[in-house]
Amino acid sequence: MIVSRRLPRFYTRLLKNWVSLKRIEDYLNEEEVPTFVSSLTNVSADSTEGKIGFIDASFRWNAGNKEKEASKDKKKADVKPALPVVEEEPVVEARVFELNNISFVFPLGLTIVTGATGSGKTALLMSLLGELNIISGKVLLPKDLSHVEDGLTNSCSYSSQTAWLQNLTIKENM
Repeated sequence: MIVSRRLPRFYTRLLKNWVSLKRIEDYLNEEEVPTFVSSLTNVSADSTEGKIGFIDASFRWNAGNKEKEASKDKKKADVKPALPVVEEEPVVEARVFELNNISFVFPLGLTIVTGATGSGKTALLMSLLGELNIISGKVLLPKDLSHVEDGLTNSCSYSSQTAWLQNLTIKENM
């Protein structure tokens, strides 16, 4: 009787632990952040000291999962099927969004990036923070937190826009 009550709980806990371990494994298998973002590495100072921006940089969203799936599909294709295969229509592969040839330096002080939906604001800022894969060029992001003339430090921060909606009706949320 006691075993029959504990067995479902045991399976539930086992499943939750397996999911947690899988998430930890995925996290540990992620690529390292680029050196221009890491606070553990110190890039040598040059003429761009204290500037935040890009020099002829191009970026693309991370396509790591798609590449892994493509390699799995290739392995499956290498296995000879036992039954005849029916030809399927070719699948058109979606293009990955890219930011190309960006060259500018943010002005000193507070900078606000605005624009229409889908214009690349988030991609631009995420590329500065190292969340997009850099294809070419250079990112200017100072790591020296020395004080500048007005007493502020050379730093970069990102505050994303999030909807502040409660689990209520539209009228109650206003």
